[in-house]
Amino acid sequence: MLSFDNAPIAFTNPTGSFDLVGRDASFGTQWVGSASPWLALDQNGNGRIDDGRELFGSMTILPSGAPATNGFEALRALDADHDGRITEADPAFASLLLWRDRDQDRASSKTELIRAIDAGLVAIDLAYEIRPRCEGDACEVERATFTFRSERGTQRGSVVDVHFAVR
Repeated sequence: MLSFDNAPIAFTNPTGSFDLVGRDASFGTQWVGSASPWLALDQNGNGRIDDGRELFGSMTILPSGAPATNGFEALRALDADHDGRITEADPAFASLLLWRDRDQDRASSKTELIRAIDAGLVAIDLAYEIRPRCEGDACEVERATFTFRSERGTQRGSVVDVHFAVR
């Protein structure tokens, strides 16, 4: 998740479910408000985010075939130049997406997806801290910073790995 204003992630309880684990099985969980977009990668190129494997977290499959421990480990697999950051120097950077689930239906639509570079994303730092903050069944756990450009110049926000309990 990206927090452009460094605020805590706002969790919601919409109806519906999402396939967090990538096994064609949707689960009810808390969700995130549209103010904080998901960082995603449309791995199968179908124009939507299908399941948790396309969000950076413990369901992301690493090149080794093993699941990532957390979202930062999943992102690290994209750090082609091994500088500890995801930037334009890394080929996968151009494919990163932001998903703001504006209607809270847990299904991405073309109007909810934007290329991260078009949103001003410049770099994602991979050195994270563990700073748990829980609200209900959802927790922010790992946190780092990212750099973006806006009309106010270059700024820093927070990138957060969110953990959900499956209901």
